[in-house]
Amino acid sequence: MHQPKKKYGPLRNLIYFREVCKGVQRLHSARVCHRDLKPQNCLVMTGRYVALGDFGTAKTLYHDGTIPSPTGNYHEPVGDKRYTAPELLCCLDSNNDIALAADIYSLGAILFELFARADLSAYLYSIQEINDKMIHPFSQISEDKRKQVFDASIGTLEAACPLPNIEDVAPDGTIPESIRIRLNRLYKGLATLDYRRRIKGFESIFLQLELMTHVLVSELRRTRRAQFKTRPKISARTV
Repeated sequence: MHQPKKKYGPLRNLIYFREVCKGVQRLHSARVCHRDLKPQNCLVMTGRYVALGDFGTAKTLYHDGTIPSPTGNYHEPVGDKRYTAPELLCCLDSNNDIALAADIYSLGAILFELFARADLSAYLYSIQEINDKMIHPFSQISEDKRKQVFDASIGTLEAACPLPNIEDVAPDGTIPESIRIRLNRLYKGLATLDYRRRIKGFESIFLQLELMTHVLVSELRRTRRAQFKTRPKISARTV
């Protein structure tokens, strides 16, 4: 995953993505949001586990609502815009719940890319549109009113930029039919543009991943058994 568009099989994708989610879960339990989650910052290590890297723009969330940054303040949204949640692109970065939900959006974008082998943002809006319709206009709104304006307008953005189905984008034959519906539902639950409707609990994420993994492992076992049964038998006379 540390290489752009790295190609893995569907089962390996689910295993690696689960490792990424485990890392983000640990961060959030420690009241830290990453803010720059993307495939290049998910480092596949030996032993099939994944380590999260590049915490230069991470923030620690305090219970009193303050969100200090270890590297100071930024004058525009941090992270890779292709994986940044729309609420952060619209300069909403002072609320604890919003900060955590933004990481969840990035997970959805990563899951989409693992299977579709394409950037999710390319099917939503261009970098120029991000600058012209999100960053610039919202930076002109006073901070105390941004959330209200965003909440009122996000429905229009969702209607104009519907999330694509993974199977419509992914190369033919790369997503097993047995997990297509569940995979699509999970990615959209993570990457929905309205942060208020995103999946919040990691337990639900892990449950869906476990179910899909179980399905693929069962299919693999059936395929191997069938292949074993069709192998030509070697008799003692032919040895």
